[in-house]
Amino acid sequence: MLGALVTACQQNKGMNLQVEVQGLKKGMLYIESIQDSLLVALDSVKIRGDNQVELNLALDQPEMLYLHLDKNDENDFNDRLLFFAEQGEMSIQSSREAFENDAVVIGSKTDSIYRIYREVLTSFAKRDIELFQLSIDPEYATKLDSISNLATSNERRKFVYVLNFALNQNNSILGPYSVVHDGDGLAPKWKDSVYQSLVDEIKNSPMGKSLKALLSD
Repeated sequence: MLGALVTACQQNKGMNLQVEVQGLKKGMLYIESIQDSLLVALDSVKIRGDNQVELNLALDQPEMLYLHLDKNDENDFNDRLLFFAEQGEMSIQSSREAFENDAVVIGSKTDSIYRIYREVLTSFAKRDIELFQLSIDPEYATKLDSISNLATSNERRKFVYVLNFALNQNNSILGPYSVVHDGDGLAPKWKDSVYQSLVDEIKNSPMGKSLKALLSD
């Protein structure tokens, strides 16, 4: 039965998403996408006692989506998960109390690469915080120039990483995504280099068009 379902999803170019949220007895789950700068719900399911649910979505190519959990607690903090959807079978497992942080996404190669990418960017962000804390510590008042140089070097290394990642992901929506979301410090010529390196399918994707629009600003 599962094999038939996978085949059906692939033939229909759709995604079948199984979601399990530990500790959740009541609420709503939404699949959302950004359209014209607004979050739009594409599918939804009500949860009533069963913390395992299924959502389906027509999908032509990998796409950046959000899984939004409404727990009816008037608190949206940590309740919206960004993930990269692909055709076929996918699953997301998480918890009610830490929906975003506890999430495990299975079945998407694009999302797996994205998670590694975010881990590297997080390491740069942590280093920024460490250097900032040193800069306001009186014990390091005589070393501010050195700390500033280290911070500049860390920032430069981050943008080199983003650029190389984007160029290496020219056949994936992660290529334009990384520049659009994390490449503010990149010179326009490097952003254009990334765009020109993209395969036509990615250039014509919503994320590719977002990068093209960025180049026109």
